[in-house]
Amino acid sequence: MIESAHFQKYRALRDVAVSFAPLTAFVGPNASGKSSVLHAFAFARPLEASDAWRHEATDTAVSVTPNGRQTFMRKIGSAGSPLKVQLLRLDPARMKAPIAVVAASSVAEDGSNLPNVYASLSKQDRVAVADQFRRLVPVFGDVDVRPSTHAGNHGFVFEDRWATRVTYAAGDVSDGALLVLGYLIAAFQHPPADVVAVEEPERGLHPYLLEQLIALFRKMTTGLGDRAPIQVIVATHSPDVLDHLRPEEVRFMDRDASDGSVSITAPPTTSPEWEAAFREYRESMGEAWLSGALGGVPGAGP
Repeated sequence: MIESAHFQKYRALRDVAVSFAPLTAFVGPNASGKSSVLHAFAFARPLEASDAWRHEATDTAVSVTPNGRQTFMRKIGSAGSPLKVQLLRLDPARMKAPIAVVAASSVAEDGSNLPNVYASLSKQDRVAVADQFRRLVPVFGDVDVRPSTHAGNHGFVFEDRWATRVTYAAGDVSDGALLVLGYLIAAFQHPPADVVAVEEPERGLHPYLLEQLIALFRKMTTGLGDRAPIQVIVATHSPDVLDHLRPEEVRFMDRDASDGSVSITAPPTTSPEWEAAFREYRESMGEAWLSGALGGVPGAGP
C-alpha cells in the first residue's frame, strides 16, 4: 500500500505531498491534475520529458513511500517499483467486442481483454465473481464466456435471472453492468495488484450501483473473500461518488490562478468547526464539495 507520495515538478504538481488511505479519492474539476496523480503510479512506464513541469524542469521526481518499506523515487527515464499498480479506465465499447482466446492474468487498462482474464481465473474464482455480480446486478442469474461466431474468438454471455435459457451477449447489456463486472474481475485476478487506480468510476453507472461499487472498493482494501487486500485510488469529479466516501478518504485538488500549480488538501476533519459544518451539509461530502468551501470546484480554487 502507498502511504504517502511527494510530487516534485511533475506535470502541474510542482511541489505537492499527499497521504493515502486504503481507499483514496482525488476530487476536482477537469484539468485539475487527477489523472496526473494516477499516471504517476504507472510504474511500468518510465517518466518522460513531457512529464516535467512546463516541459523544462530537469529535477522532476515522484517519491513514493509504501507502508513498511523504504521510499523509492522515480525520475525522468526511470521505471519499475516494488509495487504492482494497475490503472483502469474501462471502456464498455471495447469490453463488448469479442476477443481472440488467449490466456491473460491482468485486466487491460480499457478492459478489452476481460473475457480472457475471466476465463483464466480458477473455477472457484469464476464462481465468486459470478456470485458477487448477481448480488450487484440482480437481473442476471449468471455470467460466463462462450465462443463467438468468429473462429478463435469468445465473449461474455449473461443469463437472464427469470428465464435461465435466455442469454444475452455483452453487446446487449448495459454499460453499467459491464463496468461492475470489470471491477470484480480486477479484484479477483491472479496475481493481484497491490494498488488499483480507477479513473472516473462513475461513468455509465446508476447512482445505486455507485454506492455498491464504492462498497466493493472498500471491501477490496480489506480483502474480498480470501483475497489479499488491494489499495484503491480513485479520480473523480462526481458529487454522487463523494456522497458514498468518508471524509478521511477524500483529497481535493485545485489549480493556483497565479501559476497553474496544483494543490492537494484533505477535509479538515481535526478542526473543531468541521463536525458542525459537516452536519450542516447533512454529512454529505458531495454537498460540502459543491459548496466550494473545501476546494476542488471550478471557480472556487485559490
